[in-house]
Amino acid sequence: VRALKGLINCYGIPSSILRVREYGGPDTPSSVNYAIDRKFTKALGFDGGQKVTFQWQIASASVAGDTPGYPDAVEFRFRAPTSRNQLIWNRGTNMGVLMKDNGSADNIGSVCFFLSGSGGMKAVSSSNIPIYDNEFYSAMIRRTTHSASLDVAVDYNLVVKKYDAGIDRFQYVSDTTLSIDGTNAAGKTFNQSWQTSGDFSIGGSQVITGAVTGALDFNQQPIQRFSGSLMEFRIWTEVLSTASFDNHVANPKAYNGNNISSSYEHIVSRYSFDDNKDLSSDTSILDVSAKTTETQNAIASGFSTNTFQNVVDRTKS
Repeated sequence: VRALKGLINCYGIPSSILRVREYGGPDTPSSVNYAIDRKFTKALGFDGGQKVTFQWQIASASVAGDTPGYPDAVEFRFRAPTSRNQLIWNRGTNMGVLMKDNGSADNIGSVCFFLSGSGGMKAVSSSNIPIYDNEFYSAMIRRTTHSASLDVAVDYNLVVKKYDAGIDRFQYVSDTTLSIDGTNAAGKTFNQSWQTSGDFSIGGSQVITGAVTGALDFNQQPIQRFSGSLMEFRIWTEVLSTASFDNHVANPKAYNGNNISSSYEHIVSRYSFDDNKDLSSDTSILDVSAKTTETQNAIASGFSTNTFQNVVDRTKS
């Protein structure tokens, strides 16, 4: 290092420009070396009365030989400081993701994904984990048949994970699946809830009360709109692999997909919420996905000030 600094000084360049970081030793099958970085970014804060809306719709064919279809995966990061039943996102009462409090004086709860159909509501819940600990969790809901038709069996897979960079492992992992048999008339209506266009509301479009909450096993207790922070909201037109999702959990700004072109071809919408402005006067939320022919900016409503929050992530690289 001293020799390099001396060489740089010979050319009149301050040696302080050189930074050298050393770590680890040889990689072994049981121990792989990595660096821990601090990443400074932003998240958007909600307090139970705001939403960010865009259109859930058919995406054009991503690659040659593919066909237009509805997205296959929704991915996002969330943080909640207060234990309560609340919507993270929804598309009316057709489908959505909720947080369910366990009813005790702690920070334990579960994440639920629901679909509606002619038979009422069907839902799948994560395991009980401390989702109200005011730290970021990553979640994904994916349907495991790409561009599924209505009349086939479809699995809706809900994955929730929390990563600790300091020990290089997932602290909490939940992987559960809702199976819908579209070969019968009732099952087809549940698949239809995924494959219907409409307003997609990040933060929740409304407080849910009455019979719907009973059908979702909330004992008819109201489900409030989201209060907490959200970042890196992504809509994919491929069934995002577990390996890719795990990389995003460990490196929140990563957006690789299942193949080398996925970050361009298969992210149809990406709302990073990495901004710093007053959404009461400028309501546009930029879609920062790479393929500009598919982008659609979202609209923020209910915000009265700048609620973007500073976030410091410890990430693995």
